[in-house]
Amino acid sequence: AEDGIRDLRMSRGLGDVYKRQLSLSLTMSDTTQEKSLRVQDHFPQVLPPCEQKAATFFHCFTENGRQRHGADADAPRRALRKCQSEMNAYDECMLSALAKLKQ
Repeated sequence: AEDGIRDLRMSRGLGDVYKRQLSLSLTMSDTTQEKSLRVQDHFPQVLPPCEQKAATFFHCFTENGRQRHGADADAPRRALRKCQSEMNAYDECMLSALAKLKQ
């Protein structure tokens, strides 16, 4: 882009699959603790300043969200619990970067 900010880049492939799995799995629980484990609307988008934080979160989620012995509906929730600090860092970065784009 002319202002030096690259266009918003959408993740393709597994990120979209994860988002679908997460929304199906996480909508089943409305406890306060589980609400904090929901992905934000910007997921799986990645803005340039957040590439490393996104890669760290996506890697953590991929490693911890593997299906165990066939269909495992709790795999996404387990992965988010294990990767909560990485997800929070990604979310904070993305929210900040998106706010700067709106200025």
